[in-house]
Amino acid sequence: MPSVLRCKCVVIGDTFTGKTSIVKSVIGSANNFSKNYNMTLGVEIASKRFKISNTNDEIVEVFIYDFSGKSVYKDIINKMWTSNVSLIVGVFDVTNEESFSNLQVVLSDLTKQLNPDNTVGIIVGNKCDIAERRCISSKDGHQLSKRFKMCYFDCSAKNATSIDDAFQYLANTCTDAY
Repeated sequence: MPSVLRCKCVVIGDTFTGKTSIVKSVIGSANNFSKNYNMTLGVEIASKRFKISNTNDEIVEVFIYDFSGKSVYKDIINKMWTSNVSLIVGVFDVTNEESFSNLQVVLSDLTKQLNPDNTVGIIVGNKCDIAERRCISSKDGHQLSKRFKMCYFDCSAKNATSIDDAFQYLANTCTDAY
């Protein structure tokens, strides 16, 4: 019988960064990439099971909390995202400097509230497919991730570039932490 580790993952970042599209890609709804923006109201929850590399029967079931980037939900979100969080996915838009700056503030606030020994995180620079509008480099993303002791991934929710790799990394790292 497979061993199942269950983890709560929070996906945070500004509006318009592609958080929901990333989650849809992870859970297998990438074929449904919408060109129309539908703002997340509050929080949406999804789950996915990941088989852990180099094991016969270890599985990590990740419960993904996709939080709205709107500040109007900040009080609700602050209460929800610090309860039993194992995994953090911080998302910024590589074509939007403000989303990069704002993610730094959000991560600073969040990491003060969590136990770093029990939390694994990644930073995702989304929309890497829009190279001509890119203003945040991979180097900047890597520097930010080092600051917060996380791993960095350049991704595109639109064409699913590196999305599975990022979440598989989280699942594998989660088993190492527990």
